Amino acid sequence: MKRLKRLRQTIQGHSRLDEAGFDFRSYGHAFEQARLLVRVFYLFIIYVLASKSAVLWDQVQVIPYADPLWPVFWIRFFEPHTAIGTLIVVSLVIGVVGFLFPNKRLARILVFVAYLSLAALSNSFGKIFHLDHMPLAVSFIFILLPTAQTTTGRLSITYKHSYLMVFWAAQLTLGLFYTLSGFWKISVGINQLLAGQINTFHPYALATLIAMRELQTQEHTILGWLIVNQPVIGWPMHLGAVYMEFFAIIAVCRPKLHQVWGIAFMAFHLGTWLFMEILFINNIFLLGLLLVLSPFAPKKIKITTFIKQLPLLGGILRIQSSLSLNQGPIKANRPQGLP
Repeated sequence: MKRLKRLRQTIQGHSRLDEAGFDFRSYGHAFEQARLLVRVFYLFIIYVLASKSAVLWDQVQVIPYADPLWPVFWIRFFEPHTAIGTLIVVSLVIGVVGFLFPNKRLARILVFVAYLSLAALSNSFGKIFHLDHMPLAVSFIFILLPTAQTTTGRLSITYKHSYLMVFWAAQLTLGLFYTLSGFWKISVGINQLLAGQINTFHPYALATLIAMRELQTQEHTILGWLIVNQPVIGWPMHLGAVYMEFFAIIAVCRPKLHQVWGIAFMAFHLGTWLFMEILFINNIFLLGLLLVLSPFAPKKIKITTFIKQLPLLGGILRIQSSLSLNQGPIKANRPQGLP
């Protein structure tokens, strides 16, 4: 049990409950904020479903040449216009129902199935669009939100706790995406370093990526020239992005880091568009919704407390601080013969 407690304290970056960064006196406020954010999420899903539907309807003529993925295998057995039209109409209706009744589990299940179907059809043309992975995963997690069972109209603390834990699970899923990305960047970077190649940690890493992207697309990006001409400018940004990604799942476990990590990742995605014209607009929205507006984030935080909460860096500072306290003040030896 002591080892588990020590592990929890290491992940959360604190040793006492009052350092957790979440004020349990505002439990009800956090719950109401989480419920509002869930409803906003399903409003966003309507936009996503409508956008995907518009693109798919423009591609209806080439549907017969697609290789439908398993969620939409039935498409091949029907006339394309009828099948796609029916799927679009049903999906949009389900999206509206999910927004109107986000507390109904059946509605949330149907939204996930509708989104999965449209996303699967979009990916049935020989190319995978990563834009849908994160919101699709979050919509699946939200299926687990508890159903309120009350006759008095008052929600129990158990229900609120379960609701917030599922919301936190959605945040954790968000962090897992970025941590996996950071892990593979570091893993591949180490292999490239051992092979003597330009790697993740090299000062020219970001400039090399941008140059390869421009050669691939045969187009110049808005700010790509800046990093290509001055590679050192991109070095700290690249290392910072890898650090933020790798420790994202730890940051989710530390409420005091939610807003900073969310804003930093939003800037990261905007940067990838300016430098490489790769835009994950869905991710930007989810980062703002789940992290920047996190119901667990404290209203105020001291800069010293924030620094101590930083993964790895904060741990080093805490160790140094504890060592200096244990050593105590250095006392000078009194020379012999003096009173």
